[in-house]
Amino acid sequence: GWTLRESGNYRGPSGRELPIWSLDHVAPRAAWRNPELLGRGRSTVPRPELAERLQELGEPPVLLIVGPMGTGKSRFVAQTFGRDDPMVWSRPWSPRSSGPGLAHQLLLGLLRLDESRIDLAPERRDTLRRDLERSLWGYERARGEEMEALLEQALEGLGGSESTVLLAVDDAHATGADDRALLARLAERAAELGSYRLLIVGRRGGEWQTPWQELPTLEVGPLSEEASITACDNLISGLSVPEEARDRFIAASVGFPFALEEGLLQLVRGKVLRRVYGNFFF
Repeated sequence: GWTLRESGNYRGPSGRELPIWSLDHVAPRAAWRNPELLGRGRSTVPRPELAERLQELGEPPVLLIVGPMGTGKSRFVAQTFGRDDPMVWSRPWSPRSSGPGLAHQLLLGLLRLDESRIDLAPERRDTLRRDLERSLWGYERARGEEMEALLEQALEGLGGSESTVLLAVDDAHATGADDRALLARLAERAAELGSYRLLIVGRRGGEWQTPWQELPTLEVGPLSEEASITACDNLISGLSVPEEARDRFIAASVGFPFALEEGLLQLVRGKVLRRVYGNFFF
């Protein structure tokens, strides 16, 4: 979304002052994929086995969250960790794209937090945030070292609150060599500074996971049968989906919430679910 913010006044040759307004981009509340489906948010599905494992792990400065594609890793992290502490979300982009690097995303996310969190002069903070937002999709990879230096400065300046900032890096399996080196430095500094925790989320297995073998790890598998039923009922609530179709949904998804979501979208594309006055019906 976007927000309108007053940026000061302009004094013309006649001496008359005119207000200046700026249109600033505001990051969405949920940064993981599919925060909404069919225009509706989804309720959190309890996963007691994961909550129990988290209690066993405690609060390590760096936590690895892994599992197969579509098991709900990102959603679980966002809905579990992001409730009490401020969270900054990021994910890698292909080096061929013009998307921002991890350092760029994390730095911008930190600057969007409450001003008391980072020890920067207000003018410097606002100018830096605007520059980062303007260059978000025209980011030059050659500026990586500059971004990382600024990120380091921001992390060292965290303070002013009892809560710990959470840095979440999603799709870590897609990181390149530069981003993996940055992650290694962030992990090392997390233990030293103690002002932030690093959450590394990715698909299980592969070369990317090799350096993190010794990290505390949370394995996110498919939903239990009970949780699958709850997730499906949350998704189809109010859609008048017949019980037989609901049961087929649950059986076909085999505990993968992403499969449930995609299946529901296919019903819309196939015009099995039709929109009537803003609401969908079977």
